[in-house]
Amino acid sequence: MEESEALRALYLGLLQWLEDLLLQAISARLPEGADTDLIADTAHVLLEGMLISVRELDRPVGDLIDMVIDALVATRRREIGPPGSGRASRP
Repeated sequence: MEESEALRALYLGLLQWLEDLLLQAISARLPEGADTDLIADTAHVLLEGMLISVRELDRPVGDLIDMVIDALVATRRREIGPPGSGRASRP
């Protein structure tokens, strides 16, 4: 991508679009006001890995993205605790 600015721009646009979709899906599953910064960073790394992977997949990429969403949301919910538990979320 260093040789082609057009390819780099396309790749970065696609990555941003996927990140935005992922964060929308995550935000819809978490309580309002939940800290999503760590999820955003993790999502970026995981999505970028999916985009550049040369591994042949035996399932649709959407299944992998769903798994990433479910795992990140479950982890964040565990950190936040159930509503009314008094557990503060970690930064």
